[in-house]
Amino acid sequence: VKPFVLRSNVTLRLDDRAEIYASQNVADYPVRNGQRCFAYAESATNVAIIGKGLFYGSGYRFRQPQALPGESQPQALPVMLRFSRCRDVRLEDVALCSCGAWSCHLRNCDGAVVRRVKILNHVNNTNDGLDIESRRGTVEDCTIDSGDDALVFRANHRPFRSGGPRPCERITVMNCQLTSRANCIRIGWLNDGVVRNATFSNLTMTDSACGIGIDLPPFEKGMDDYGDEASLYENLVFDSIVMDRVYAAPIRIDVTDKDFTRLEAIRNITFSNIRARAYRWPSVKNLKRDRPLENVTFSNCSFTRCADGTFPNLWKQMGAAYWWYRDGESFCGVKGVRFDGCTFDESDEKVRR
Repeated sequence: VKPFVLRSNVTLRLDDRAEIYASQNVADYPVRNGQRCFAYAESATNVAIIGKGLFYGSGYRFRQPQALPGESQPQALPVMLRFSRCRDVRLEDVALCSCGAWSCHLRNCDGAVVRRVKILNHVNNTNDGLDIESRRGTVEDCTIDSGDDALVFRANHRPFRSGGPRPCERITVMNCQLTSRANCIRIGWLNDGVVRNATFSNLTMTDSACGIGIDLPPFEKGMDDYGDEASLYENLVFDSIVMDRVYAAPIRIDVTDKDFTRLEAIRNITFSNIRARAYRWPSVKNLKRDRPLENVTFSNCSFTRCADGTFPNLWKQMGAAYWWYRDGESFCGVKGVRFDGCTFDESDEKVRR
């Protein structure tokens, strides 16, 4: 099937066991807002894709080798679903498999529900699961297994010069199962604007490089996926989450000190009732000491370190973030860290010290 556009008040309903195979010819994919897409909607209202059918992205036809840190990631690969500046979007019960790049991107939308969606996307190392840069979003009862980040929350306004900045806010994520070669949940990226007022609860994360990551990285040659606003991440709550076989840190907040990276603040971040088995401890590191990272609370959390041998060989085959396991843990440049009723267990005799 060739790429298509969804209009306002249109519901695409897939019958049980229906299968849609995306075109294998990259020339069929027009570039829309800087990215090739299979199914696309722009400035649409009340648009939906529902039903227990399958979208197959034919991603193996577009397969490219992973770009290493500092190198340009492949940008020509098609996104499966993209909703841009839409209102009241609904995705229910569908499955997305083997996409060229990201599985689904909700960019600058207002009101979105993603429910009972299944994503299996391990073709390329740009295979994000669900990327949300929107407000009033709900993600529930989903299963995501992705080659890159499983769930991403950003507010990158740079591609849209009109209308002013739009925060990613009022987000609820619950009852999901997540697996990722990178972050199960990633908040932000380089100069991403405002992400705030979000709750994440009753989640299971397994066989991943990192459970929860909040990142402000340095600019590196070849990067083009970055914003132009100082990042502000606040009022984020993570509760009742189980993590197992996390190859690096279960929780990492990492802010570089490089000049190009702009931070307004990271504050009021709460982790409660977390049970995690990982190769590393949690890490909170702010190298931009003139900007606040404050009020980070860990409540009733249990962290257990496990040995390198616990993990399958896939991590030695250059996963999307395979290098993270070498990063040590630290708490620096943060004000108001609180641990309440937390335990740290290093009982595995094979744990590297």
